[in-house]
Amino acid sequence: MKKGNRITIRDVSLMANTSIATASRVLNNTGYPVSPDMKARILKAAKDLGYTPNMLGKALKTGKSHEIGVVVPSLLNPYYAEAVNGIERECNARGYTPVFCSSDNNPEKELANVEFLIRMRMDGILLSKIEYGDDVIQRVSRAGISTVYFDQPVADENLPCITYDFFEAGRMASEYLTSRGHRRIAFFSLPFDRQSRRSRYEGFMAGLGEAEGYLYQSPAENEGVEVLSEFQAGERLVDSFLKDRNATAVVAINDLIAIGAMNAFSKRGIAVPSDISVVGLDDISFAAMSNPALTTVKQPSYEMGSAAAKVLIDSLEGVEEEVGTVRMPPSLVERDSVCDLV
Repeated sequence: MKKGNRITIRDVSLMANTSIATASRVLNNTGYPVSPDMKARILKAAKDLGYTPNMLGKALKTGKSHEIGVVVPSLLNPYYAEAVNGIERECNARGYTPVFCSSDNNPEKELANVEFLIRMRMDGILLSKIEYGDDVIQRVSRAGISTVYFDQPVADENLPCITYDFFEAGRMASEYLTSRGHRRIAFFSLPFDRQSRRSRYEGFMAGLGEAEGYLYQSPAENEGVEVLSEFQAGERLVDSFLKDRNATAVVAINDLIAIGAMNAFSKRGIAVPSDISVVGLDDISFAAMSNPALTTVKQPSYEMGSAAAKVLIDSLEGVEEEVGTVRMPPSLVERDSVCDLV
């Protein structure tokens, strides 16, 4: 055997002194009856040679790759990192390998990622969709590939989608602040170019009761302004807020914006929570590490990712169940970034 040549199943069969067919049956664990001695010889030969099976060839023969494509808006945002962790653990436990792609919050790249995963013959796709129309949904439908959506809701509630009650999260945040005596509350947001963001704001407004709400939004990319990271957006929104200083508390549309805002307040000598209270929405791991620790409304991203992977794999393995849209409930996590005005 020449150095550098790929080890094949033929090499294994020659070392074990058996046929290629028998070696293949043992290495693919088909259950074909083989003597214990023969099986041990084949497995030892494969190990000694460093044989690795050709998974692409196996996938072409069986029609299954045991790979699942995953598309998220960002692999850098801790919220999506936690969802990815949930997906990976569920996939690994069920014998599937996840293949992760980031759309970088770009609808065109999102569609390109989906096209790539279809070409790579993934068994299924898990998709956190940011594309605003139905192009991606129509594409996976035409390809006939099993798809489960997660995080962002989809318009057709009959499609399998594991999402979150964004409206209730926003309502819970503002209602909590009013219960602590706040009557003028600001909402720090990114552009309302996703339904989840709009729903959170609508929930925030619904929870105000008799209190007043004020909206501060970072500029949209299509307005020709440099796109900021969400942490930086939180810092910049503080500049706009301080021109008015019309509220005693802030609800941020996610924890990264909230932590960025708290950092900016601190730099300007404004203490959280004694001078301004701050509430986030997400409960990423950094929320508990911030100073002060951030009060937030938990969106169970790990559990959502795990549940989405379970629904998809169950479907791939023939479990017949009508799922549709599932909305996971929020929960308040009280820490140190809110003070009473009662």
